[in-house]
Amino acid sequence: QESYYKNLVLARYAHSENDAQAQLAYLNEAYAHSGAYDYFKRKRRQINGTENEASLRDKPKKGKNERRALAKANANEAKHLEQVLYPLLHEKLLLELDEGKISDAYASIESLLLLESAQANKASYLQQKQILDNIVATQDLIGTKANLGEREFWQQQLLRNTFHLTDINRKIYKIDERSSNQRHV
Repeated sequence: QESYYKNLVLARYAHSENDAQAQLAYLNEAYAHSGAYDYFKRKRRQINGTENEASLRDKPKKGKNERRALAKANANEAKHLEQVLYPLLHEKLLLELDEGKISDAYASIESLLLLESAQANKASYLQQKQILDNIVATQDLIGTKANLGEREFWQQQLLRNTFHLTDINRKIYKIDERSSNQRHV
Protein backbone atom coordinates (compact mmCIF):
# COMPACT_ATOMS: atom_id res chain seq x y z
CA GLN A 1 0.00 0.00 0.00
CA GLU A 2 2.95 2.31 0.49
CA SER A 3 3.57 2.35 -3.27
CA TYR A 4 -0.10 3.15 -3.84
CA TYR A 5 0.01 6.22 -1.60
CA LYS A 6 3.43 7.30 -2.84
CA ASN A 7 2.23 7.28 -6.45
CA LEU A 8 -0.98 9.06 -5.49
CA VAL A 9 1.04 11.86 -3.90
CA LEU A 10 3.29 12.03 -6.97
CA ALA A 11 0.20 12.24 -9.19
CA ARG A 12 -1.07 15.19 -7.13
CA TYR A 13 2.31 16.87 -7.51
CA ALA A 14 2.29 16.27 -11.28
CA HIS A 15 -1.19 17.81 -11.38
CA SER A 16 0.06 20.91 -9.54
CA GLU A 17 2.85 21.14 -12.14
CA ASN A 18 0.30 20.80 -15.00
CA ASP A 19 2.03 17.64 -16.25
CA ALA A 20 -0.90 15.48 -17.36
CA GLN A 21 1.28 12.68 -18.79
CA ALA A 22 3.22 12.27 -15.54
CA GLN A 23 0.01 12.50 -13.56
CA LEU A 24 -1.54 9.70 -15.60
CA ALA A 25 1.61 7.59 -15.29
CA TYR A 26 1.56 7.96 -11.49
CA LEU A 27 -2.17 7.20 -11.34
CA ASN A 28 -1.56 4.05 -13.38
CA GLU A 29 1.16 3.02 -10.93
CA ALA A 30 -1.11 3.76 -7.95
CA TYR A 31 -3.84 1.68 -9.59
CA ALA A 32 -1.38 -1.18 -10.17
CA HIS A 33 -0.48 -1.19 -6.44
CA SER A 34 -4.04 -0.77 -5.16
CA GLY A 35 -5.15 -4.41 -5.21
CA ALA A 36 -7.67 -3.60 -7.92
CA TYR A 37 -6.75 -6.53 -10.18
CA ASP A 38 -7.86 -9.20 -7.72
CA TYR A 39 -10.83 -7.14 -6.59
CA PHE A 40 -12.19 -6.74 -10.12
CA LYS A 41 -11.45 -10.37 -10.86
CA ARG A 42 -13.70 -11.34 -7.92
CA LYS A 43 -16.35 -8.80 -8.99
CA ARG A 44 -16.43 -10.28 -12.52
CA ARG A 45 -16.74 -13.78 -11.06
CA GLN A 46 -19.67 -12.63 -8.92
CA ILE A 47 -21.39 -11.06 -11.92
CA ASN A 48 -20.81 -14.13 -14.06
CA GLY A 49 -22.04 -16.40 -11.28
CA THR A 50 -18.76 -18.30 -10.98
CA GLU A 51 -17.58 -16.81 -7.66
CA ASN A 52 -18.80 -19.67 -5.50
CA GLU A 53 -17.38 -22.36 -7.78
CA ALA A 54 -14.01 -20.62 -8.04
CA SER A 55 -13.78 -19.79 -4.35
CA LEU A 56 -14.62 -23.35 -3.35
CA ARG A 57 -12.05 -24.73 -5.75
CA ASP A 58 -9.27 -22.28 -4.75
CA LYS A 59 -9.66 -22.17 -0.97
CA PRO A 60 -8.79 -24.91 1.49
CA LYS A 61 -11.50 -26.05 3.87
CA LYS A 62 -11.64 -23.93 7.00
CA GLY A 63 -13.60 -23.92 10.21
CA LYS A 64 -16.79 -21.90 10.57
CA ASN A 65 -15.09 -19.13 12.60
CA GLU A 66 -12.22 -18.83 10.12
CA ARG A 67 -14.64 -18.54 7.20
CA ARG A 68 -16.63 -15.88 9.05
CA ALA A 69 -13.46 -13.90 9.88
CA LEU A 70 -12.24 -14.22 6.29
CA ALA A 71 -15.61 -13.05 4.93
CA LYS A 72 -15.51 -10.03 7.27
CA ALA A 73 -11.95 -9.18 6.23
CA ASN A 74 -12.91 -9.49 2.54
CA ALA A 75 -15.92 -7.22 3.10
CA ASN A 76 -13.74 -4.62 4.83
CA GLU A 77 -11.18 -4.80 2.02
CA ALA A 78 -13.94 -4.44 -0.59
CA LYS A 79 -15.37 -1.40 1.22
CA HIS A 80 -11.92 0.21 1.37
CA LEU A 81 -11.21 -0.51 -2.30
CA GLU A 82 -14.59 0.88 -3.33
CA GLN A 83 -13.73 4.13 -1.56
CA VAL A 84 -10.24 4.53 -3.00
CA LEU A 85 -10.76 3.16 -6.50
CA TYR A 86 -13.70 5.33 -7.52
CA PRO A 87 -11.92 8.72 -7.39
CA LEU A 88 -8.71 7.17 -8.75
CA LEU A 89 -10.43 5.58 -11.74
CA HIS A 90 -12.53 8.66 -12.41
CA GLU A 91 -9.47 10.92 -12.48
CA LYS A 92 -7.61 8.37 -14.58
CA LEU A 93 -10.53 8.22 -17.05
CA LEU A 94 -10.61 11.99 -17.47
CA LEU A 95 -6.88 12.10 -18.23
CA GLU A 96 -7.10 9.14 -20.63
CA LEU A 97 -9.90 10.85 -22.54
CA ASP A 98 -7.91 14.10 -22.67
CA GLU A 99 -4.84 12.23 -23.92
CA GLY A 100 -6.88 10.24 -26.49
CA LYS A 101 -6.00 6.88 -24.92
CA ILE A 102 -9.21 5.20 -26.00
CA SER A 103 -8.41 1.60 -25.05
CA ASP A 104 -7.23 2.68 -21.59
CA ALA A 105 -10.32 4.87 -21.15
CA TYR A 106 -12.50 1.95 -22.19
CA ALA A 107 -10.88 -0.28 -19.55
CA SER A 108 -11.34 2.43 -16.90
CA ILE A 109 -15.03 2.76 -17.75
CA GLU A 110 -15.46 -1.02 -17.55
CA SER A 111 -13.91 -0.98 -14.07
CA LEU A 112 -15.95 2.03 -12.94
CA LEU A 113 -19.15 0.26 -13.98
CA LEU A 114 -18.25 -2.61 -11.64
CA LEU A 115 -17.91 -0.32 -8.62
CA GLU A 116 -20.93 0.06 -6.39
CA SER A 117 -19.64 3.48 -5.29
CA ALA A 118 -19.85 4.70 -8.92
CA GLN A 119 -23.48 3.68 -9.45
CA ALA A 120 -24.72 7.27 -8.95
CA ASN A 121 -22.87 8.17 -12.17
CA LYS A 122 -23.56 4.91 -14.01
CA ALA A 123 -25.66 6.62 -16.71
CA SER A 124 -22.81 9.01 -17.52
CA TYR A 125 -20.28 6.17 -17.73
CA LEU A 126 -22.60 4.13 -19.95
CA GLN A 127 -23.04 7.17 -22.19
CA GLN A 128 -19.26 7.65 -22.39
CA LYS A 129 -18.82 3.95 -23.14
CA GLN A 130 -21.33 4.28 -25.99
CA ILE A 131 -19.38 7.23 -27.39
CA LEU A 132 -16.20 5.15 -27.30
CA ASP A 133 -18.04 2.22 -28.93
CA ASN A 134 -19.15 4.58 -31.72
CA ILE A 135 -15.57 5.79 -32.23
CA VAL A 136 -14.29 2.22 -32.44
CA ALA A 137 -17.10 1.27 -34.87
CA THR A 138 -16.07 3.97 -37.38
CA GLN A 139 -13.38 3.54 -40.00
CA ASP A 140 -11.44 6.54 -38.65
CA LEU A 141 -7.90 5.90 -37.49
CA ILE A 142 -7.39 5.70 -33.76
CA GLY A 143 -3.91 7.03 -33.28
CA THR A 144 -1.62 6.21 -30.40
CA LYS A 145 1.78 7.83 -30.06
CA ALA A 146 4.57 5.70 -28.74
CA ASN A 147 8.24 6.45 -28.34
CA LEU A 148 9.65 2.97 -28.75
CA GLY A 149 13.23 4.18 -28.35
CA GLU A 150 12.69 4.79 -24.63
CA ARG A 151 11.55 1.25 -23.83
CA GLU A 152 12.51 -2.28 -24.71
CA PHE A 153 8.91 -3.21 -25.41
CA TRP A 154 5.56 -1.55 -25.83
CA GLN A 155 2.10 -3.01 -25.60
CA GLN A 156 -1.29 -1.73 -26.65
CA GLN A 157 -4.76 -3.14 -26.16
CA LEU A 158 -6.28 -3.25 -29.63
CA LEU A 159 -9.91 -2.33 -30.10
CA ARG A 160 -10.16 -3.48 -33.71
CA ASN A 161 -8.97 -6.45 -35.73
CA THR A 162 -6.47 -4.39 -37.73
CA PHE A 163 -3.71 -1.93 -36.91
CA HIS A 164 -1.12 0.17 -38.76
CA LEU A 165 2.36 1.36 -37.81
CA THR A 166 3.24 4.76 -39.23
CA ASP A 167 6.01 7.36 -38.89
CA ILE A 168 8.64 4.86 -37.85
CA ASN A 169 11.98 6.61 -37.36
CA ARG A 170 14.01 3.56 -36.29
CA LYS A 171 14.31 -0.09 -37.22
CA ILE A 172 11.80 -2.53 -35.84
CA TYR A 173 13.33 -5.96 -35.41
CA LYS A 174 10.37 -7.87 -34.12
CA ILE A 175 6.62 -7.45 -33.75
CA ASP A 176 4.96 -9.88 -31.38
CA GLU A 177 1.20 -9.76 -31.82
CA ARG A 178 -0.90 -11.72 -29.34
CA SER A 179 -4.59 -12.40 -29.28
CA SER A 180 -6.59 -14.51 -26.88
CA ASN A 181 -6.07 -17.65 -28.97
CA GLN A 182 -2.98 -17.02 -31.10
CA ARG A 183 0.47 -15.50 -31.12
CA HIS A 184 2.15 -14.13 -34.25
CA VAL A 185 5.80 -13.07 -34.40
